[in-house]
Amino acid sequence: MLWNSQGLHAGMDSSEAWKKWWWIRDVMMGDRPAVIALLEVHGGIAEMRVLRKLARAQMYDMVYSVGAQGKAGAPMFGVVLLWCRAQIFAPDRVAQRSMSAPRTLCANLKRKCDGVFMQVAALHGEFAPAVRLKQLQFVQECQASAQVAITLADFNAVPCRSWRVNRSETGASMSVMQDFTGWSCSCCRRTPGSGLGGTWSSRARLVGGKGTDEG
Repeated sequence: MLWNSQGLHAGMDSSEAWKKWWWIRDVMMGDRPAVIALLEVHGGIAEMRVLRKLARAQMYDMVYSVGAQGKAGAPMFGVVLLWCRAQIFAPDRVAQRSMSAPRTLCANLKRKCDGVFMQVAALHGEFAPAVRLKQLQFVQECQASAQVAITLADFNAVPCRSWRVNRSETGASMSVMQDFTGWSCSCCRRTPGSGLGGTWSSRARLVGGKGTDEG
């Protein structure tokens, strides 16, 4: 499950933050998603520990990547990954982060039902193409040898020009998105594996948005 919280404060500093947490808690108690990715989570390490304590009360474990300093000096736009203890086992050193790939977090998790390891990434795409490229490359590095790899993301980018209002090309930025998602289409004259992604592109599949299946 992916949710852009649009400013959830991990320290629960307001009634609005609590309302958002109660919604997440209800999802945990009802649907019991195996993995949850939260984007745009505000707060530093102390605040993230508050959120982690609340999650643990619902039998969910959590790792996080604190966001950059905002205008008021407090960290903003952090990324959080949570997993249900009943369904997922987390080995030591579960999380991977990179200073060059902000708003990105990878975790190595093991499914209890079949013992399969999977690399799960949470990614909130940067608007600067050069930084987004580093985000995607970091996720590729983390997931390259995984048995199963899933990226829960709000890319802030699209893989096909037909998705854009003005149907314009975006050059290298779009090419990277196409490689990462394994996108192929006639309007962009792209086929899986034709660019940066290589073997990765032929294995990748996009779910959601105007891609395949439902998002």
